[in-house]
Order: sequence, then C-alpha cells, then structure tokens
Amino acid sequence: MVQPKKRERRLTPQQRIAIERMWRLFELTQKEWEKNPKRSRRCIELIQGFSTRFRIAIPRPIKDAFCKQCGNLWTEGTNVKRRIKGKTLNSNCLICGKLTRRKVGR
Repeated sequence: MVQPKKRERRLTPQQRIAIERMWRLFELTQKEWEKNPKRSRRCIELIQGFSTRFRIAIPRPIKDAFCKQCGNLWTEGTNVKRRIKGKTLNSNCLICGKLTRRKVGR
C-alpha cells in the first residue's frame, strides 16, 4: 500500500526570509560557540522566536543541533551524549540533563 505524499504548504515571502535568517543565525551560532556561548544561546533563542512568530517549523538539521531546554549548541563528546537504542536516537544534554528522543530509519 502506497502512502499518500504530504502536501507541501506554500510559504509566504516573509516565511522564506525567516528561514534564510534562521540558517544565517545557525551559522553564526556555530562560529561563536567556542568564543562566546552566551551570544550563541541568544542566536538560538532568536531562531525559536522566528519559528513561533512566522508559524514555521525549524529545519531538522538546526533543530537536532541544540538543546530545547537550555539552548546550548550540541557538540559531540563535549555536551551531548547520543545513543541509538532500537529505532530511536536518544540525545542526552550533559549540561541540563534533558533527554530528547527521535525515531531513526523506517
């Protein structure tokens, strides 16, 4: 049985601009994390604000790169522990202790 494709929602010009800004802020976050973690946390807060203000989802690569509770950028081995358990990817933030689960594979 073939599942129907999800119907893509058309984005308004403001929403497209918001997504571009999210990507720019994410690049800035990655650059600033080592030098100024406070500034990078602020950038992540702005990304979340764009998401709620323009009613758009945060792109998956950005969403999986930071902790939703404390706002820290995750870097492997320093502040996140990732484990695959069955078909679930468990990401455990080592700063605040939040556990995030996500399905992996089909």
